[in-house]
Amino acid sequence: MIRIPIILLLFLIYFSTFSQSEGLTNSPYSLYGLGTINQTTLGRYNSMGYTGIGQKSTTDINNLNAANFALIQKGTFLYDVGLRGNYNTYENYNDLESKAYFNFSNLAFAFPLGNKGGMGITLLPYTDVGYTLIGKQNNIEGSTDTYESNVDGLGGLTDFKLNFGYALLPSLRLGVSASLLFGNIEQTESFSLESSAFTQEKSTNYSGFKIGTGLQWDITKNTTLGSTINFPVNLNGNQITNTIKIVDNAEVAVQEDEKSKVNGFTLPMELGLGISTVFKNNWTLNVDYKKNYWEQTNQSEFLGSYIDQDVFGVGLAYKKEGRNLNYGQRIAFRTGYTYDTGNLRVGGNSINGQQFTFGIGLPTSYRSGSMVNLSYAYGTRGKIDNSLIKENYHMLTLNLSLLDNWFLRRKIN
Repeated sequence: MIRIPIILLLFLIYFSTFSQSEGLTNSPYSLYGLGTINQTTLGRYNSMGYTGIGQKSTTDINNLNAANFALIQKGTFLYDVGLRGNYNTYENYNDLESKAYFNFSNLAFAFPLGNKGGMGITLLPYTDVGYTLIGKQNNIEGSTDTYESNVDGLGGLTDFKLNFGYALLPSLRLGVSASLLFGNIEQTESFSLESSAFTQEKSTNYSGFKIGTGLQWDITKNTTLGSTINFPVNLNGNQITNTIKIVDNAEVAVQEDEKSKVNGFTLPMELGLGISTVFKNNWTLNVDYKKNYWEQTNQSEFLGSYIDQDVFGVGLAYKKEGRNLNYGQRIAFRTGYTYDTGNLRVGGNSINGQQFTFGIGLPTSYRSGSMVNLSYAYGTRGKIDNSLIKENYHMLTLNLSLLDNWFLRRKIN
């Protein structure tokens, strides 16, 4: 039976791997802001179009709505450990490239607090940065001449979230979440010209707290309405710059660890609404809508501007109910679709995207509610137009969603 030391070990492993700026993306659109916003979540919800604001569950962790933590059953302990692999292709009018990468995707656990409450801790990537610019045009100071440099970016932010849910009534649950957002984004710019060279490394650390609330209301026995609010937050940033210059094969100037403050980055107000219904006993349908008010942050990018973002998602799952079933009949089948209008406008075009998801849930034993959840997603982002790039990606996620029974007295005959 898994216990607290194992949980702490898993968190240490996650921190040691993810905090080393091992990027979870190679998207050219991660150049903007703090990178691309991570949409993946936990367990079954990855294959249901990342929907589940209204879905109630007692056997796994629903990180999409803190109110659902109130349903964790007494005497149980829930875990979720995830891995993620991507294969991405990028194309414009002239080129086609592809890249693959693999890393941890999440770590989470949850447990009950009394008869009406429950809480949990989740650790997920919040933003991902991973890009390379080749042949960036720069002006030589005091001259009309230009030179080309290469720029690499890597890193991202992590979301360390504490969730608490409480049942106000048997059919009404309230949740509160508090997130510590932290991370490092590294940017390296370099160029060489004959016997001269220049390299500048900028390492920027961001941190801040984000507060959210959630609500779930069982309209009927089989239908639940959910809502979420994440309040805006300003992240503080500090930057360390290291510059190396070489002229005529000799190092002439070095500036190490030049520290400075950078402008904070504001994350917007986020509203979510979802409904989940069970029909014909074995089918579950989720429909979610999210609105992110980026325009109210009054921020802009050098090459684009932020716009309000709408995310629509639908998820469908089939799992046959009953105890006297063979293993094949207890497998869960899931699918979903997500459309994202994007939060950026570049060259008059919004960077929208869509994803199709599919997955299965494999029970680990006859009596346990534990499952191995395997999900596949195919998505696109952007389009081929002027300086824009179309990104296509295939993503596999593997989640071990485990349920453990704690504090049960053993009967000895």
